Amino acid sequence: MFMPPFETQELARTLADPTRFEVFSRIAAAGRPVTVKELMTHFDLHHSAIRIHLRKLEEAGLITSEVVHHPGAVGRPEISFSLGPRRIHIAIPPNNPELLADLALQFATEHGANEAALRAFGEKWGKRWAEEKDSAVRLPLPQALVALKEALIAMGCSTEVGETENGGSFLIETNCLFSPLSRTHLPLVCELHQGIIAGMLSALSDAEFQLEHQESMAKEDHRCITLLIPTSSSPTPETAAE
Repeated sequence: MFMPPFETQELARTLADPTRFEVFSRIAAAGRPVTVKELMTHFDLHHSAIRIHLRKLEEAGLITSEVVHHPGAVGRPEISFSLGPRRIHIAIPPNNPELLADLALQFATEHGANEAALRAFGEKWGKRWAEEKDSAVRLPLPQALVALKEALIAMGCSTEVGETENGGSFLIETNCLFSPLSRTHLPLVCELHQGIIAGMLSALSDAEFQLEHQESMAKEDHRCITLLIPTSSSPTPETAAE
């Protein structure tokens, strides 16, 4: 009777749990280190459940962990996970969500959906997403921007926040969530993304603001820059705390 090698049996037991297999597949497909927060967002699981699967995968040598120290950050350091030294090859028919998105954008274009409509839809979606992930507490704009940055990072977008000399703020995104569709469906995808940002901020803060998309990777820029300009009626941190 044929018996597979012990190592093969061990790997099979580790990946027998469907959720654990999905976690491993997500890390393998990412092509970059993945954080617990990202996995929690993707699978909608508590961090304790995610960590159990990560520990089992790490013990089997399928993934490795690395402590990430962010300058100026307080609290526990973040831990990221990537593929480990033991490699396996599993043939799974790939999904093609990009094709579905492409078809949806073509349908929207051919049936009269314009930039304003897509931006409004993005705002609605972004607001609902932020409300589902965060509490109902409204934040001053600077704190809301930090929360927005974390939300975009959890979605897979490398994001930083900066300040202008005249008191405004800006977002720098160094990878495009919707590439290559953002290039083939310009400016619809960019308007949708800007709407998502505006919707998230409106759910996180009562401050009033305007967005100005200054640079775009869809237009062959090296990064996306969105300038956020508070209006005169926006509450300051002092007034928001009263």
